[in-house]
Amino acid sequence: MTDSECLSPLAGAAAPAPARILLFPRGADGALTARLYPAGGVCRGIFYVHLSGQDEAAAAAALAGSGAALCALAGEDWERDLSPWAAPRAFRKGSDFAGGGPKYLAFLCETVLSAAEAALGLDAPVRGIAGYSLAGLFALWAAVQRPEFSIAASMSGSLWYDGFLPQLEHTPHAALPRYAYLSLGDAEPRTRDARMAAVGDCTRRAAAFLAANGAQADFVWESGSHFHDIPARCARGLQAAAQHLPK
Repeated sequence: MTDSECLSPLAGAAAPAPARILLFPRGADGALTARLYPAGGVCRGIFYVHLSGQDEAAAAAALAGSGAALCALAGEDWERDLSPWAAPRAFRKGSDFAGGGPKYLAFLCETVLSAAEAALGLDAPVRGIAGYSLAGLFALWAAVQRPEFSIAASMSGSLWYDGFLPQLEHTPHAALPRYAYLSLGDAEPRTRDARMAAVGDCTRRAAAFLAANGAQADFVWESGSHFHDIPARCARGLQAAAQHLPK
């Protein structure tokens, strides 16, 4: 792991600058970058997000003053690292999902968390994980797989992913996150792709299952398609999730 200082704010965004940037080499899998934003006061928890650019800036601005620190992760291979198991590609010109999620999640929990939290001066904080699209699926799946995360925010998450909902609905009560925020654009289920068109039903069922089995869950319908107003959707999800950190 290496680190560097960042002295200027993200261009074009009303967001704080990351205090440090950590680099985690992963051998043949490349390198993961973690951009760290302190809470700016008493820290009530930390969110790990797979966001970059405007989405990262929106997340940092949304959490400013909330008492939450932020670790923005970049450098992952989307179809490999964020897919929980192998599945066919979503788009004709895309890549198949390689199912590298378990390996990546282990690296995140066993290497990145401790280093990021030490750099921020945190000791065993409450942790949340969040993401958009496939990263939103990964966030909810990760919070079910690992006890390190007690809060999940999945904005327009790919909950249509083959086999995800049946696995979630067989998850023991004790493995569920304490709180989950799920959102979806109201136009997203209106697609000719039958596989992706299931996202509305899958997201509703996921929220219902979580709420019926001891987790707090919010399901929010946003306006528009999957690609509409992404930074604002990310910001709203993180703001809602931050309200469930310890007071």
